[in-house]
Amino acid sequence: MAVTFNGARLNSADSNTGWGNYNSGGGAPASEAANAYQQDTIGSSVGSVGKKVNSTTSRIGVDYNGTNIDYTNNNYLWYCKVYVADAFDLNTTYGVEVAIGSGDQSNFHEYNVAGSGANNDALTAYPARGGYLIIAIDPTIDGWAEVADSGGTFNQTQASWYAVGAQFQNGFAKSENVAMDAIDYGTGLTWSGSTLIGFREFVSFDQDDKTARYGVVNGAGNSMIARGILTIGDSNATSFTDSTTIVTFPDGYHSAGKFGISVNLSNASSSITINNTIIGEGRIYTGITDTRPDFTVAGETGGTFTSSANLRNFRNITYNSFSTITDADIECQLLTQGSADISDTTIRTDSAANVACLQDPTFGSTTDLHDVMFIRSAGGHAIELDTATTYSLTNITFDGYGADASSSAAIFVSPTTGTVTINVNGGDTPTVRTAGATVVINNTKTVRVTVKDADTLANIQDARVLLEADSGGPLSAGTDILSGVTNASGVIETTAFNYTSDQPVTGRVRKATLPGTLYKQGTITGTITVNGFDVTILLQTDE
Repeated sequence: MAVTFNGARLNSADSNTGWGNYNSGGGAPASEAANAYQQDTIGSSVGSVGKKVNSTTSRIGVDYNGTNIDYTNNNYLWYCKVYVADAFDLNTTYGVEVAIGSGDQSNFHEYNVAGSGANNDALTAYPARGGYLIIAIDPTIDGWAEVADSGGTFNQTQASWYAVGAQFQNGFAKSENVAMDAIDYGTGLTWSGSTLIGFREFVSFDQDDKTARYGVVNGAGNSMIARGILTIGDSNATSFTDSTTIVTFPDGYHSAGKFGISVNLSNASSSITINNTIIGEGRIYTGITDTRPDFTVAGETGGTFTSSANLRNFRNITYNSFSTITDADIECQLLTQGSADISDTTIRTDSAANVACLQDPTFGSTTDLHDVMFIRSAGGHAIELDTATTYSLTNITFDGYGADASSSAAIFVSPTTGTVTINVNGGDTPTVRTAGATVVINNTKTVRVTVKDADTLANIQDARVLLEADSGGPLSAGTDILSGVTNASGVIETTAFNYTSDQPVTGRVRKATLPGTLYKQGTITGTITVNGFDVTILLQTDE
């Protein structure tokens, strides 16, 4: 059992067979070791195909024509690996171009991958660190191409031609300076087997093995970059744990659903734990696609998935009933709970206006969703409730959401008729937008006053208490909150105060009638908060 590449190698670039010149004439370019990133077999030939380019007026380089590949039905990415030795001399607007197209080389997509005119934020310059430029390209997304269909209609079911070219400011190269190494296509990597100790083993399989180097992952120490889908588990029993590796999914010319993590629980003995930091650098490109990664837990056979991961800037996060999420911090556009247990977790929502991040969740007090803080990063609602029934929210708080009826209220109630009752057991009273259903929110708190003798601390029975709303809260000043006399324990309370937001209170306590000891009047001030109100008043005897 091992890590496997979910794809194939079209050409290793360790010979010049099938290679030619891009946008220039001359003899076939050579495959040489000097600029190589990958070698086919340890001990055999090693090389990348390149040529010397000094052009300051057009992009010149090398190309390859081989087997037809269908990129439309297989979710394939082209793992493009290109190199420019004198990258600091590149034309700043359109320094490096890569292309993919049909065999006649007249119908293709071309991409600016190092220049200020690039159609993707991450590719506006050659990497400052130099070295190989590794990109996972989805050629089915026409909006990424500089010229969507150069010379005709690119048949993406029969892509066989690949090219790289460069244009310079001065062009001082004295040897081969523009190269392309192994041409690979696929969807990512899969771990299948017993024990995988962290994401670093993906790097060991891909980058650290010179005969592989597909370009799915690369990195050093506890930091790595991933392109495509990293799948953990399959029908075999899988053990995986990671709490230290920082995994970054870069922005680039890919598309929605092509980058991310897939946890597979198809084997009931699988145990997978992900507690590390995983970062998405993509964003929504209006009219083109969404380049943020996804995180998916799939497989209903059994096994366990536990996580306290820090998932930042994700598109969709999907859990299932075998998932337990605690002490996590996640940020996404759409969260599918799938009956997972989610607690002591921060959920940063980034849905569109009028759209909820978490739709139709299941709530609980010790299982399902409880003790969670929702923070609005951008966009719309935290939660959508889609059934006219009663929901009980335990210790759920909301930060940054809009007012009632707004496009960013904390909760969207989607039924158009009936009654939706929200019982708040700890946490915040949410703001709500409803599609028509009646919404009843019950956030009952205990308001308690205990009266004692200031000298003996004995409980005072039959003390008369009046507690009213003060100004500065949701209730009008003078609204009665609690009134009556204390019991044998010196207590008067209500457990039915409906909390919406902090309410200042003021009041007085008297015990000035016989029988028993008489006391001077006491005063009450304070605020009813999300935790309710509990105060002890000490009365002085009135001799």
